[in-house]
Amino acid sequence: MRHYLRQGRIGLLLVTAVFLLSGCGVKTADEYRHAVRVSCFLFSTVDSFEVERPFADVTTTLKKKTKECLDVTVRLICTNCIGGGESKHIFRPTFIANPDRTEVHLQLKRTEVIAIGAPPEGAYVIVLDAAPVDKKRTKIDIYRQSPDEKFIHNAMRGWVKGDNMGCPDLTTH
Repeated sequence: MRHYLRQGRIGLLLVTAVFLLSGCGVKTADEYRHAVRVSCFLFSTVDSFEVERPFADVTTTLKKKTKECLDVTVRLICTNCIGGGESKHIFRPTFIANPDRTEVHLQLKRTEVIAIGAPPEGAYVIVLDAAPVDKKRTKIDIYRQSPDEKFIHNAMRGWVKGDNMGCPDLTTH
């Protein structure tokens, strides 16, 4: 797990986040997929596409990049708060694979926010599903609730295509 330090402002936005992070009562990845599909979240999107890579290659890449890039804790220090303040953004990835499907779930737990209705590991941020189409192609679905996760989405898209293996900068979230 990687750790980062970031200075930031903690204020009224956090109070609002309590309500936004409740995520329509989403407790599982399946509930998250459904909530994104029915637009429970204001700016949710599902990106579905196929890549010209074998399913086994996509799965191997996702396993490696999930561990390398998404298991991150960002420590925030509020320098303009009365009495200071410190919090953490803990990103918790889950990788699940079987011969018919690979899933990557990314959850975010913010220590400064009590997310009512969210699972204990944190609110779901993004979910990626991969499934074989044939020997050389893989179908990808990326579920995202907010435009704020576009940089994570773009990184995952690059991983499955095999053309950009960089990690997203989770300190900007």
